[in-house]
Amino acid sequence: MTSMPSAGRAGRFTGGVVGDPASPVVWLAGGLDVVAAGELIAIMSKVLHDQPASVVIDMTGVNVVDRLAVTSLISVHHHASAWPGCQLAIAGADSSTRRALRLVGINNYIPLCRDVSEARRRLRDVAPAPRLHDRLFPTSGAIEVARARARAVCARWRIAAVEDAAQSVVTELVTNAILHAGTSFDVAFTRSRTHLHIAVHDRSRELPRRVTGEEDAGYGLLLLDAFAATWGHGTTPDGKVVWAAIRLPRDSDARVGRSG
Repeated sequence: MTSMPSAGRAGRFTGGVVGDPASPVVWLAGGLDVVAAGELIAIMSKVLHDQPASVVIDMTGVNVVDRLAVTSLISVHHHASAWPGCQLAIAGADSSTRRALRLVGINNYIPLCRDVSEARRRLRDVAPAPRLHDRLFPTSGAIEVARARARAVCARWRIAAVEDAAQSVVTELVTNAILHAGTSFDVAFTRSRTHLHIAVHDRSRELPRRVTGEEDAGYGLLLLDAFAATWGHGTTPDGKVVWAAIRLPRDSDARVGRSG
């Protein structure tokens, strides 16, 4: 991975990647508005392609133009947590940017650090999130196996309140992988402090699409809307990943990490 020239805080939004691909630093620069938010997500999606163990997001050169745009970092957090299951930290944001990040609650998802060195130390000290990963094949039995895994993780991680939602979400994700990809696929469950993340990674580049009217060959996206706080998708070197994040009850927040 290579670095790209910075456009500066007031210029066109851009970014680049430096360091070890297993734990890279992504630097961002320029004005962050709603359009740039899409570019931020695209930059981070490319980095997550390589399945790093952790990522530092260096925002030293970022100027927040539109506060709404920083919520794109929440989507990045959910994507990283669901697949590949890696930790993030933000470094170098100035006082104005840190204020904007805190106002929309980014610090509840991604720790804010003074600089890259502190961010790296913070990531080294963070215990890996509880995670279960399984490879399945496109057979009808795979759906029940995935549902059983959902029940198991909800019991193991003491989040029974979301068991029905987890089973519904994983059923849709696996069904669509079977019907529309027809390849082997990986199912991953990851628990963060606030969400249960579910991801299905298959070997097809065909992306999910919403259907309208009486089409019956859709991707169950309305169901994901109903049961997940948010969901998304991205390409990988060998296919795509579709992920969803289910919000956990507040009384379960303190229990993360107590059982794996």
